[in-house]
Order: sequence, then C-alpha cells, then structure tokens
Amino acid sequence: MNKLLLAVLLILPMTTIAENWLNISEEDESPYYFDKDSIKSRYNPDGDLIVSMWTMYPSEHPIMEGTVANQMLNYANCSDMSLKHAEMLELDSDGNILWRLSQFKNKVDLSSVMPLDYYYPKSSSEYSLNLEVMCNKATIELGFENANS
Repeated sequence: MNKLLLAVLLILPMTTIAENWLNISEEDESPYYFDKDSIKSRYNPDGDLIVSMWTMYPSEHPIMEGTVANQMLNYANCSDMSLKHAEMLELDSDGNILWRLSQFKNKVDLSSVMPLDYYYPKSSSEYSLNLEVMCNKATIELGFENANS
C-alpha cells in the first residue's frame, strides 16, 4: 500500500505539469511546449486587450539561428496571420509605443522599430530558450482566450 501511495504522489506532480504545458507543434516537427500560466496581458484604458505575451520553450534545438528580427517572426509562424494577430504593441498612458512586434508582407527588418534586448537575453547561446511574444496561431488564440491581467 505504501508503494502504491508513493507512486501516486510521484506521478501526480508530473501530471499537473503535463496538463499545464501544451504541445503546439505540427506533425513531423520537433515538439514545442507552451506554458499556459506564462501569459501576461496588457489592456488599454477601455479594457481592450492590446498585447498578450507568453513564453515558448523548444524541446530539442533552438527556434532559430541568428538574431535578425524578421527571422524571429518567420520561425514564429506569423506570415499567414492577420495584422491584428501579427502586430502586437504595448502603449504607455499617453499612447506612445513602448515596444512593438510586427509582421509585414515585405519582410522588413524590424530592428529599427523594436528593442531587440527586450526579446533576447544578453547571453546569445540561451536566447532561444527565453524568446517571448511568439506568433504561432495556436498559441496566440489560446493567449487571447485565456489572457490574465
């Protein structure tokens, strides 16, 4: 009986973690896991959601190589999404843009309109594990549906 109880207690935390993490990868793709509790949202004074941020963790290899902003967007699967979903920004109380992540059809390099240090940690070897504000369709829909202030 004690062994059974111990087995249940060991499995229970793993089950809780598994339910919290969502695999949003496509078929024949390395799994990418999204932590549903990592959602951070910002609202304008009228209560409209203006940005929903989350964190994506690749399981085996980096999401991308290099540090170009449009590479980040390509690997985040923003190219076939509407502007509403593919452009996210945070405004201050005066309406000034604090930061922005955008996807343009002409694949403009976005380094001039977004502070890359905000998205990438200082250590280049670890940046892909901390990448925030991804545009994967499944993730963004979940983020907008379950956003917490």
